[in-house]
Amino acid sequence: MTSNIVRYSPSFIKELSESITSILDVDIINNLLEIKNNNKFIRRKSPIKLRYVIDKSVSNKWRKEKLENDDREDMDIYLENLNKNLNKMTESNFNNVKDNVLELINSSEHKDTYMEVTLNTIFNKCLLEYLYANLYANLLKILVDIYDDNVFIELILKKTNSFYNDNICKTFNVENNLNYDELCTLNKEKSKLLGSFILIGCLYKNDIIDYDLVMKYCNLLFENSLYSDDKPETLEKYVECLCTLMENIQTKLKNKLGDMFQKEIIGKLEMIQKDKSRFKSRIRFKVMDLIELCKKNI
Repeated sequence: MTSNIVRYSPSFIKELSESITSILDVDIINNLLEIKNNNKFIRRKSPIKLRYVIDKSVSNKWRKEKLENDDREDMDIYLENLNKNLNKMTESNFNNVKDNVLELINSSEHKDTYMEVTLNTIFNKCLLEYLYANLYANLLKILVDIYDDNVFIELILKKTNSFYNDNICKTFNVENNLNYDELCTLNKEKSKLLGSFILIGCLYKNDIIDYDLVMKYCNLLFENSLYSDDKPETLEKYVECLCTLMENIQTKLKNKLGDMFQKEIIGKLEMIQKDKSRFKSRIRFKVMDLIELCKKNI
């Protein structure tokens, strides 16, 4: 039986690679750039660098044509630049990103018109990138000073209230007769909520939202953590959200509630911590650490 395998020597392959002079056409280049920029289909924390060469004359021509023929709306360009800056935000470069965002906002001819879309963009970032939610909250605190205080704070209150009604309540108080696809979608939504609770805590700590609003979020988490019939992994998400929120606001709540803090907060946390039938050791120890934190300076 003869083999159909074709063999090439290393020298032949090397010679072939050095003789190729073809340039990728623009459509292929654009598709590759889109994959690289958006990190599509790649489940990694950091983007993979695509190793390909674009002829400089082609790439420069493409950039020039894009700039000359950019007929997008002003808002699209504004949002693109806003997202570019927010995507770079870390603890170490917060001030640089903050300055860039402020410059972008102040230089826009539509500063006040884009106020709400700016808030929505930052709020949505918290849902997707909850590890940086505290930074986004700090940024909102700074934006209060460059916009009209009352108008911007009113927008934030409107946003947090509508998010509570349209997302938090519906997600937590959903009916049990869901099909598989609906259940998968629900679980994905619940996993994205952590960032919203971090943001709410930071906004309360920064005096942007009031006690009544933050307690709506707290009480919903307590209610579902203590009495919900959800699966253990979902219950854990509730408690993790509760712990994250409470770590941010427990000092301020102590001052607000006074002697009632023991009953309203610590007492409920102790009920969760003692419930071995519904919560694993990892979660109960996490709550125990939170209880110790809450009991300091009481």
